[in-house]
Amino acid sequence: MNNGLPRSQTAFALVITLALVALLVLALLALSILVRFSSQISATVTYQTQARQNALLGLSVALGDLQRLAGPNARATGMAGIAGETPASQFRQWCGVWDASGTFLGWLTSGALMLDTPSLGTLPVIQLVEAKSVGPKPLSLTAYADEEYVDAGKVPLSVPDASGNFLVVGNYAYWVGDEGCKVSSTVPSRFSFTGAVTISAPSTPLNIARMTIAFQQFDSENAKKIVSFEQAPNLAYAAGKNLTAANLHDSFHHVTLSHLSVPAAGAQLEGGKVNVNTTSVPVWRALFESYNNAPGAAKFSTAGRLTSAVNTVATGTGKPAKGPFTSIAAFGTYLASVLPSAGPPTGVSVMGVLSPMLTVRSDTFRIRAYGDATNPASDPANPTIESTAYCEAIVQRTPDPAPDGLGRKFVIVYFRWLGPDDV
Repeated sequence: MNNGLPRSQTAFALVITLALVALLVLALLALSILVRFSSQISATVTYQTQARQNALLGLSVALGDLQRLAGPNARATGMAGIAGETPASQFRQWCGVWDASGTFLGWLTSGALMLDTPSLGTLPVIQLVEAKSVGPKPLSLTAYADEEYVDAGKVPLSVPDASGNFLVVGNYAYWVGDEGCKVSSTVPSRFSFTGAVTISAPSTPLNIARMTIAFQQFDSENAKKIVSFEQAPNLAYAAGKNLTAANLHDSFHHVTLSHLSVPAAGAQLEGGKVNVNTTSVPVWRALFESYNNAPGAAKFSTAGRLTSAVNTVATGTGKPAKGPFTSIAAFGTYLASVLPSAGPPTGVSVMGVLSPMLTVRSDTFRIRAYGDATNPASDPANPTIESTAYCEAIVQRTPDPAPDGLGRKFVIVYFRWLGPDDV
């Protein structure tokens, strides 16, 4: 059949038609790929958002527990080491709260059982402080190299499906660290204080000592511009030598940028006090060397007496075996038992210098929170985690009253999202 067109034109029209069909197929293929990728990106963003929301939920739960337990004035706080947790325990850095009589109120960690000995139930365990925060685990754990990784329990979040069954859609976890159980790298001049303990001890570990030099001596002017502990590597401890990650790792559980205390009266926060409910060796060294630096002090002649004080603080007199010191006077009783009156120095002489610098409760805390989002279509017994998120906040107790009669109000003064290299 001839349509009146030359054969060459008919062939050309067929080629054009096939080319157009091929282009249309390619366009449809590209569109389907684009739709699929857009769907995957949308799902990823949704999971990331859910993970962050779950992390923020963990932060909110932690802040609520902190307000409820530690908001009132008549509270004592401390690290679990003071309750007898050994250097090898991954609960050692948990923060506990007790009332004025020494009655245990709770551990500020997700999944913690209501026991005066730190313990997790059957929840899955996640580490909220590990190598990127405190460095690799030491080969052996001693009084100078405690277990500094921190375990918490992952709390599941579930929603009902159409059949009334509950599907796990994510988890959250949190840990509250006691910043007052550390010594301050700086004591801001804008805060008044009757005495201040800083990391000025020359016998502290090298990396912590370099923090001292950077903050207080070599780079003190730039130190005033630092707003977070993690910014410390911007400081130099010698000409051309900046602080490193190792300095921060060794200092994480022992040094704070500045712990601020709520005074008994007045609205101005106090800086430089140390919570004595700690078993951190660098903190104890800073305490006793702050005493040694006091004018006219009868100095510690040997490290042996300091070692004795550190080794027996968790089980010593003046406090319950699994509890904290609930008053500075009780801490003085303990010092009198390990520093006999035959001295020097005596417990009385040490307390005469240090007591204005000490406290038995903290008002500054570090919260780490975790959240993840799981695929509800995955195996309920082993759900697939699609996204995770970590965040951290520094929380400060203020002189302002909290709602519902929960003591003084806590507020978040610093917040950041953590990346894989921060945990």
